[in-house]
Amino acid sequence: MKMDWLKIMKVSYVTGCTGIMLIMLFLTFWPVHEKSKAEPDEQVVPVDVLRKVDPPVEIKTSDLAKDKMPVVERVLLALRAAESNDGRMMIGDGGRARGWLQQHPEFWQDGCEQLGVDWPYPESTNEWEMCRAVTIGFWQRYCPEALAEGDVETLIRRFRLPFAPYRHDNTKYYQRVLSVARERFGQDFLD
Repeated sequence: MKMDWLKIMKVSYVTGCTGIMLIMLFLTFWPVHEKSKAEPDEQVVPVDVLRKVDPPVEIKTSDLAKDKMPVVERVLLALRAAESNDGRMMIGDGGRARGWLQQHPEFWQDGCEQLGVDWPYPESTNEWEMCRAVTIGFWQRYCPEALAEGDVETLIRRFRLPFAPYRHDNTKYYQRVLSVARERFGQDFLD
């Protein structure tokens, strides 16, 4: 969040509202999300479930080149950047969406059913590999052709609106995801 501190200080000085300035400073530097340290009893994604959604890819900065990363993984990273700002905003849609990919309970349940797992919502949405697996399971259920072909546009559109992917407001969402991906990862990341 960019703020014009000089303007805030002038307003605070003129109006005598030092409290407003303190609140703005507090909100600017307060962490939105802190990752919790792994606990021994934390649920781990079973390897057999990950095999159902293809092998997980470890992301290294040098691997962000599009020829080194499958298109589905690039779409997932773009969604993660657009939805949760890479884990900085883990709750969205007025508290109805959770996790790395801002998934709703119905989405989570559909993906889990497709994978044959029963991961608790919203607790499991804090685990990237689970969010990733559930999303791929969801796509396997609702758009298997797009998943197999690596159809970027359909995957992004069906992620948000699986039954109305080309509704007019979903075009803005699709364009926002593309814009975030291009800004964060490069112009041709999803091409």
